[in-house]
Amino acid sequence: MRKIIVAVVLIGIFFYLGLSVYSVRTFGDPMGATYVGMHILKDAIGRTHASNIVTSIVFGYRGYDTLGEATIFFVAVLGFYWTISRMKGGKKSDHSS
Repeated sequence: MRKIIVAVVLIGIFFYLGLSVYSVRTFGDPMGATYVGMHILKDAIGRTHASNIVTSIVFGYRGYDTLGEATIFFVAVLGFYWTISRMKGGKKSDHSS
């Protein structure tokens, strides 16, 4: 049963990767990244009401991404602190002489 589940998951992953590669647009396609970038630059300040384009993109369009990155960084710092604090205390042994 486990082999069947693994096989189905792997087939699904390869199918998804195949669709992803197939749907990549060619360089210079007007409906690609350049089109999206120009649309964002044109409408960024009006839609987000920010003072400049960089701020509007970071907080208006990439707000959730920025929040996710900050959360990952915070968890990494906590993990590092926890690891260092565990190492600093040393390991206690049950050996008695």
